[in-house]
Order: sequence, then C-alpha cells, then structure tokens
Amino acid sequence: MNLREQINNIKIIDQHIHALDYLQWMRGTGKYPWPEALAHLPVPTPLTTLPQAKAMFTVYREVYGFPYSTLTPENIKKLDELYLKAQDDEASLWDKVLKLANIESVVEVNQDNLELPPKLDPQRYKLAPMVDGLLVPLDNTEMKKSFSPLVVTFFTMYEAFLKNVRGQQKINSFKDYLNFISSVLQKTREQGGVCLKMNYAYWRDIAIEVVSKEEARDIFESKDTRPVRYKRLQDYILWYIISKSADYDLPVQVHTGGTSVPHSMEEINPARLDSFLMLPEIKKAKVVLLHGGYPFCREAGFMVSRSNAPNLYLDISAIWWEHYSSPRGLVGTLREWLEMGIAEKLLYGSDSATPLRFLIGAINIREGLYLALKGMIDDGMIDENQALSIARMVLRENAKKLYKM
Repeated sequence: MNLREQINNIKIIDQHIHALDYLQWMRGTGKYPWPEALAHLPVPTPLTTLPQAKAMFTVYREVYGFPYSTLTPENIKKLDELYLKAQDDEASLWDKVLKLANIESVVEVNQDNLELPPKLDPQRYKLAPMVDGLLVPLDNTEMKKSFSPLVVTFFTMYEAFLKNVRGQQKINSFKDYLNFISSVLQKTREQGGVCLKMNYAYWRDIAIEVVSKEEARDIFESKDTRPVRYKRLQDYILWYIISKSADYDLPVQVHTGGTSVPHSMEEINPARLDSFLMLPEIKKAKVVLLHGGYPFCREAGFMVSRSNAPNLYLDISAIWWEHYSSPRGLVGTLREWLEMGIAEKLLYGSDSATPLRFLIGAINIREGLYLALKGMIDDGMIDENQALSIARMVLRENAKKLYKM
C-alpha cells in the first residue's frame, strides 16, 4: 500500500463541525442566517474542480439517494426533492457521510445550550458549546445598533444561550455571575463536553486586554454598556473563562482570521492575542487557534511553534482552502507549518455545516497533506515512516490526545 493509500485509510477525528446547524439556529433565534442554503444543494458550475464535482455526485448518490450520474434541467428537480425530504432526519445524513469520509468521530459545536443536538451518537459526536453568550450579560440593545443584520442574529443566539444555561439561577452580584460561569464549565465537563468554542472575533476585536476584577465588577454592577467599558468587562470575562478552563481540563477553541462579516484585517490577526496568551495564568490553559489564523497563517504557525507556548494548538479548518480550492492550495502552508516543527500541535477540522462540505474537506485535507509530506520525502527531509506518523498525528492522534477521545 503506497503512502497516499495509507493516508486515505486513516480514520480522521474532525475537531470542528456544525452538524444540525439549522436546528440550533431555529431553536435559538427562530430563523437561519443563510436561508438560501436551505433550498438547494450546491451543484457543479463551470469553475468546479473535477474532484469537487466527483465528491458532489458521491454525496448526491450515497447520502441523498439521487439515481443519476449527471444533472439535467429535468432531474435537478428530483435532487431538490430528495434534499428537502432528507432534512427531516438530518442526523442520519451526517452518520452516512461520516462513513463515506472515513471519519471516526467529531467535535460538534452546539450554539444554543449545553446539550448535544438530538439523535447524534455521543460516542461519535463530542460536545463543544459556543459560550459567547457568557460575554454579553448586560443589555445589548445599544451595541447591536452598530452591527450588521448577520451579527445581530449572532447576538440573538448568544442571548438565547445565556438564557438557556442560566435558567432560574439568581444572579445578584458580579461574584454570583463568576460563580455561574464556573458552574457552566463544570456542567459542560459533566455532560460530556470536550472543549469550549469562542466566536467573539466575529463581532469585536480579537485582542484581549488585561482588566482588573474591580473594574469589571464596577462595569457589571453599574450595568455600564458604553462600548469601551462593555468591551473591558468582556475582556475580564474572557480572561476568567480561559484561565478557569484549565481547572476543568477543557481546551478552548478561539475563532481567528477571516469571518463572514466585514472586519478590518488588523482586528482578525491572531498575533493580537499573543501578549494575552503569554500571561502566566493563561499559559496553563489549552487554546486552539481556529482556521489557521487565515490569512495570517505564518503568524499563527510561529505563535504555536515557540517553546514558551506549550499549550497552544493550531486548527486546519478554513473554508477558503478546504471546500473551494484544490488540495494543492493547502500544500505550501501545511509544509511551512510542518517544517516549523509543530506536527504535534496541528489539528484537522472541517468547520462544516453541511454533509457536502464535510466530505470535500476530508478529501482535500488527505490529498493536501499527502502532497506536502511527499514533497518533504522527495527533498530528503523525512522518510515514508515519518510521513505516515505525521499524517496520523494531524488527522487523528493530536485531537484524540487533546480532547481525550
């Protein structure tokens, strides 16, 4: 069996997916931010690569039961019918595509509560609650006025999460609120959660400043929602969550790099987190920089490579690469990261909210990783046994160890 075949046979652990995403949004906000994605499956265009088109038809046939090998104006209606019918039991679709993609298990982001979405097998789907709702405990009315409609929808989800996890719990002081946050972390661990997910860089600067507990308490208890002051309260809460996560052995996934909402390039650069991540009480926490920091991949790789960042990891989940480019688009960045010596800190994730993207991501990462490793073999840097060991680390062993899966 050659190296490509051996890599294709590795059972992946995908450490970042969004299965049943539509269900969560409907429960949390009553609407889906991307309604156009619900009506039709993506179909090949003149710009679709041949491997992508092949993956599309594999999903059409194996997941949705489409009986044709080509699309015509007549049978595309049949594809839409099958797609809409299948949404009644989306969990079964994900189970089918896990098998197609040779995926052993996944880390599932849940956005509206601390429970795994219904019908997902907890042996294969591990919970990662998105805890941004804990960052916005005050009245968010004024802040949302400056946001785009998409970000306002995100905030509606954050508020739903906070309401759902708080329940009837009384909070009369900042001390009560911090104790509540600790209880959320504890409950996450007790209910099988393997990490926390943070999406705050979608709606504010990724940088986190050091804020005293006294200042944060004053902002919280005075209900001061002026933007500069509210951000400082959020910064303290971020510090509290991340520092406390180590006590509960919960790694923290932090969104870095580009978003689907307008942002200045400066605000999304993971390097802006660097001084915060070097704080003594933060360095003990296990932090995963999502999306490779794209487009700041070199900066993110260097951050992870340093000996004074032993608990910092880098996630390869960027839709710009995995779903819309060829595998060769991954090679340069993957090889640069591997040559930095961070193979033991790289984690694969697809960031997929659809079975189709999930499968294409798995196909592309396997081929991209093979091409990067083959190049290193050809250049005399590693041998085939080392290459296979690295592939296993990146595709499954690092995630298995980090999340204790």
